[in-house]
Amino acid sequence: MRIRQIELFRLIVRHGTLTAAADALSITQPAASKLLSQLESRVGLELFERTRRRLILTREGEVYAAEVERAWEGIQRLHRTAVDIRQLKFGRLNIAAMPSVAGSFLPSIVTSFSQKKKGVSISVHARTSERIHEWAIAGQIDIGFTHNRATHPQVSSELLTRVQEVCVMPSSHRLADRQNISPKDLDGEQFVRIGDIGDVTEADQVFLDAGVSRKLNLETPMSLVACDLVANGAGVSLVDELTAGSYGRPGLVYRPFVPTVFSEIWYVRPKMLRASGIAEEFLAAVRTSISKLDKPASKAADAHQTSR
Repeated sequence: MRIRQIELFRLIVRHGTLTAAADALSITQPAASKLLSQLESRVGLELFERTRRRLILTREGEVYAAEVERAWEGIQRLHRTAVDIRQLKFGRLNIAAMPSVAGSFLPSIVTSFSQKKKGVSISVHARTSERIHEWAIAGQIDIGFTHNRATHPQVSSELLTRVQEVCVMPSSHRLADRQNISPKDLDGEQFVRIGDIGDVTEADQVFLDAGVSRKLNLETPMSLVACDLVANGAGVSLVDELTAGSYGRPGLVYRPFVPTVFSEIWYVRPKMLRASGIAEEFLAAVRTSISKLDKPASKAADAHQTSR
């Protein structure tokens, strides 16, 4: 069975005549008739009833046609995959980043890079670190930025930087006038926790060591969602300074947290895909941008208050 025979079969179903199907394939009617005969002989089924003007599917032909459509979609996927591979070779960059990165310094880097590389097609996806790891394992991205190392052997990981966490709160909160926030300041406070159920984060350990009990009624894996919850009156939270500094909704302020707690930014990539020159150049631009992110939280809080 050949692809050409399947293609002819689909065209006959669509147009209803052998002549129209032959014209669509740019072949002669005798050649089309031969292809159809070969297909029916191969599958051992009479697929059409022959009438004077049209070819009508038999019951067996209807069942076969349904399977052909499913198989044809698979063939089309193979074609699209081949196109994607070619585009990757000639200038495509697939990037996935956790929201704190996707919503802070990454857009300016992507914009600048795109303006310099007119022929490069760039896709940017904001996802959780766990989903980015899954995509890297499957080879579906070129570059990923996550909050933790990937443990899978088929994924390469590199720590890019550590970002100080700050305490975010509504501008009307009782602690909003403080210069710094300590664990004891948050004793008994409604707290939006960032992390997964069962994990003990660095921030969790700080509160445990200080003997401070927070009211943990809400948690989320995304710092941007935590900011939204805090802005809606859900309590306070500790988020990375990148997210706090780029959060645009009014009514939220952030203050340095003491002792210092850090969030990490990791670069991950699939080992099954050889790193392209474009990906390496983009990563170099990211490293340059990150090297400039050294503003202390105390200064940043004064310079950028989201209550504006």
